[in-house]
Amino acid sequence: RGVDCGAVYMLDKKSGGIRMQAHIGFSGSFVKSSSYYGPDSPQVKLVSKASPSYFHARELDAMLGEHKRWEEGLKAMAVIPVQNDEKTVAALVLSSRTADVIPFGSRVLFEVLATEVGSVIARITAESALEESRQHLQILFNSLEDYIFVLNEEGQILFTNTSAQASKVAIRVDNE
Repeated sequence: RGVDCGAVYMLDKKSGGIRMQAHIGFSGSFVKSSSYYGPDSPQVKLVSKASPSYFHARELDAMLGEHKRWEEGLKAMAVIPVQNDEKTVAALVLSSRTADVIPFGSRVLFEVLATEVGSVIARITAESALEESRQHLQILFNSLEDYIFVLNEEGQILFTNTSAQASKVAIRVDNE
């Protein structure tokens, strides 16, 4: 008895809503109807309050709608915001079809997990931004018409831009 389905929602910075990025154990119809919540939805307001929330079946009826909850067979749910630098960046949504409540021991585990996920998301976001910046610089580097060479401390050519590569200019490097 315990958690048997769940999803990870990421904050959509452009819209202010939350978008499901990964899920397991939910039906296709539930995923389709729950894949995005707009910025003014109760779900986004719940995630934005930055503290975990735990629900039993009757409370889920109010949040999801009785038909949706009943159709999916959910009895309990945890909504755990994931934060980085004190800002909510995602949420773990974990549910049970067998348990009437999420057990206390599981709650503690999920809350610690959410803290770790926040750090991982921050690292992935930083790496993604760095790669995007590198790509922009590469485009700029290659769009310049001047011949550009990047040398190391020994004078060896590490990189050249597209203009230098296309020029077929002979390069002489003195190794004295």
